[in-house]
Amino acid sequence: MVIAIITFFSRNSDILSPTRIFIIVWSLVIGLTNLKLSYLQHTWQPIEWINILIGPISFIVGAAIVYSLNINEKIWTIDSLRINKNLFEIDNNKLFNAVTLLFILFIIGFILILVKAGTVPVFSSQPGKTRA
Repeated sequence: MVIAIITFFSRNSDILSPTRIFIIVWSLVIGLTNLKLSYLQHTWQPIEWINILIGPISFIVGAAIVYSLNINEKIWTIDSLRINKNLFEIDNNKLFNAVTLLFILFIIGFILILVKAGTVPVFSSQPGKTRA
């Protein structure tokens, strides 16, 4: 995480790079859960650590593979993207429709969880069972 934060200060770096944000968020989440700020937290067994770390590690490995495959390709810097932004045509109607569709799918999924579980998982008396 420290390396990801240090790279914020390099010139022409993409501060909102998905990989950088992903690493920082997951490092903070895993770090905060290990602080044992609540009496409800328990010590994780090694198999739980493996299950928890499979997702972030696979994302980072996948991102590293994509970066290494494209290492000789021309990379657009933030400055060059700002200068040449008119080269990329974005259809605002398609973008709006895609965002609207994804939002509707999210709401449908939320309603299905609400109907099946009978409660919102975060407000349930047994959130672990509700999420499952």
